[in-house]
Amino acid sequence: MKYCANDSCPYLARHGRRGEYLDRVELCAECGQRLTQGEAPQQLTETRWVDQTCVGTFPHSAEAHVARAKLETLGIPAVVLDQYLVGTNWLYSQAIGGVKLYVPSEHAEAAIEALEGDDAEALAAVPESSLPPASDELCPNCGAVGALGSGWFHRWRALSLLFTFPFLFWRRRVRCPSCGHEWRRSKGGHSPAAIR
Repeated sequence: MKYCANDSCPYLARHGRRGEYLDRVELCAECGQRLTQGEAPQQLTETRWVDQTCVGTFPHSAEAHVARAKLETLGIPAVVLDQYLVGTNWLYSQAIGGVKLYVPSEHAEAAIEALEGDDAEALAAVPESSLPPASDELCPNCGAVGALGSGWFHRWRALSLLFTFPFLFWRRRVRCPSCGHEWRRSKGGHSPAAIR
């Protein structure tokens, strides 16, 4: 067995260990250095323990990752723990105290202040979407935005589940909150068909 002894080999930088080759190979495929005969020496990696403090617990991992992203945008390193255990069974969340968010101890105070801070001002500065509404969200009668699902659609769907007879081909009806006009949502962006 041969290995690349070059300390600046790209393979070593990428994988953290030296590239190993069969005896018939003469040159390193990454850096072109002549290979050394024998077993590659073990790389000693330094383990650095960091004192960490839990700055928050969350019932779901999604909330913990939102908080982690907020801290990382402020330059505070954070790690989420127990997310996979809670992901296997959500009932474990209560048993183990939820999904935990840890930061290095020297950043604990800043992290707690950032998580407890009110983001209302930052959210108020976010502009409304400049995209126009989808064609099936506009009422064909009055042009109002915000079509609501028809109450009958939800009632029939609930009854179909109760009697185990699903209405798979039921076309969804929507109602305009302004004028009360009802129509069917179109498939593929065609113009909606009015009901009444």
